[in-house]
Amino acid sequence: IMKRLKVEHGYDLLEAGLREVYFGELLSRSAGSSLLFTGYVDHFFREVPTLLRKASPSKHVELWIVFEDAGPSLRSYLYSPITSTTGDFVVYQHSSFWRRLRKEAVAAGRDRLSSALSIISGEQDKAPSTMNRQPP
Repeated sequence: IMKRLKVEHGYDLLEAGLREVYFGELLSRSAGSSLLFTGYVDHFFREVPTLLRKASPSKHVELWIVFEDAGPSLRSYLYSPITSTTGDFVVYQHSSFWRRLRKEAVAAGRDRLSSALSIISGEQDKAPSTMNRQPP
């Protein structure tokens, strides 16, 4: 699978692509990561030939990132397509899988907050008795 980023569209896009390359290289060296993630293979930059683009004084550069084909993308799990009534475009909404993950994350966060508050309130109950003690 090859992913093309037209970096002339902005520095933010270049940074995002280079982050993807960095973490792709990092994860490709990790044991067992190929079971969890699509494998990063390589990347390269390509200057778009003048004949293929409109006359423009600025350089047009593309960042290409190469991955192993590992089946469906993460996007296909997180988003579900909604076809427009005219069929001219597709809009994506969060999938049922995404909503389930989100609910689980919110519930886990609520549990952690509740535990932290009970610990803090328990320490506050103990604090005044130790703070009132006079040094020997």
